[in-house]
Amino acid sequence: MPEEVLPSVRFQADDPRPVGFVAEVDEAHLAAVGHALGEVATTVAQATGEAEPALKVHLSSVRYMPSLPFVLYSFHILSVTADGRFEDEIDVGNEVTYAIVANHAVEVQREAAILFLYGLVFRQVALRTFRDDDSADVGNIDEVAALADRESKQQFRDAIRAGWSTATRTIAKQALAAELPLQVQYKVDVLPTREDVVRRIPLLRKAYNTIDIARDAVDKTVSLIGGRDPRISIPGLSQSDEDKIRRQLSSMNLRLWISQTTRDAEVCGNGYAVTRTTPEPAMYNLRPEEVEIAGTDSYYLIRDGRREPIDGHVLHVPGIEQFRSPYGISILEPVMAELRTRKVFEEASAFAQRVIEDHGQDSAYAERVRTTIALSQRGIAASDERLGKLLWYPRDWVPNAREGLYFPGQELM
Repeated sequence: MPEEVLPSVRFQADDPRPVGFVAEVDEAHLAAVGHALGEVATTVAQATGEAEPALKVHLSSVRYMPSLPFVLYSFHILSVTADGRFEDEIDVGNEVTYAIVANHAVEVQREAAILFLYGLVFRQVALRTFRDDDSADVGNIDEVAALADRESKQQFRDAIRAGWSTATRTIAKQALAAELPLQVQYKVDVLPTREDVVRRIPLLRKAYNTIDIARDAVDKTVSLIGGRDPRISIPGLSQSDEDKIRRQLSSMNLRLWISQTTRDAEVCGNGYAVTRTTPEPAMYNLRPEEVEIAGTDSYYLIRDGRREPIDGHVLHVPGIEQFRSPYGISILEPVMAELRTRKVFEEASAFAQRVIEDHGQDSAYAERVRTTIALSQRGIAASDERLGKLLWYPRDWVPNAREGLYFPGQELM
């Protein structure tokens, strides 16, 4: 676990939160975070000099997610193309985005960032053979990666004893020597624009639909949050009118609408419910990818290339709130790496099975691809173990989701 490596992580008895954890991130705390991570970027630049960067890193901040453990310090935000596919940032020369939970102590966040740089550089060096040689045997690629991770953590432990600055310069110089010069910058928001958020939605829905552990965690959270009908506030109405509308909306399965809005927020990053008061009270959900936030209480539909006003009052429920952007991000972002990993292993295993079926169990082809099947099985098992650790709360602590949480036929997204 990361807390075993980060020297500034401390705990008090009977408190699951690390020392220095703050419930609300104010501007002073965020400014201190930005300064500390900016210092890491500056130190890397000083050690790297004018070398053309091969590994470009974007450090960013996210708020603590109540659906995830307090000991989640940081996670990789995977790159997604405009047409909704995972891409390898390093192969295409894009930034690697790394999100750090801003609620933690500033020094913990700085150490998490530096540890990530160690892991990134060591993995790239270790996997260089597989990148450069298409004929390389990938049967032990998981063991090579695991060894690189262990070595990076050990070197980080050794270097951080001399202070964060020394540890940062050390990994920057190692990257330079390995012909993988680093470039680091800090930008506060992870996914600042609507386009950044929207392009990820199909993969996030797939993570919810196909990873049982993730879906179970989301559904339990939705059931917990949406267990009671919320108070709907519509500007310009008297209290008696609001009460009347709320009673009418309740008869229209208000709880189901709110559950589905909350699930959209948890999975897609943003949920939107619209209430209308004329001619009769009504409520409906908007597809998150079709909504533009134009300002406070100002929303538009983006549909078929047209920008249209929304008829009714919009209730916007963000997932993880960002600091500057009005758009939320999904609580499943830390799960996306597992979705990509599982997809790779499942496709490799399916290909190996087809080879065996086409050429026979005793063929030389079958003998070669059996290592791929074994690798895939190990990879999926390791992914299940990581997901179990990541989602132990709420999955293992919150009661099971209530029956009929969503509208019939919409149990999957």
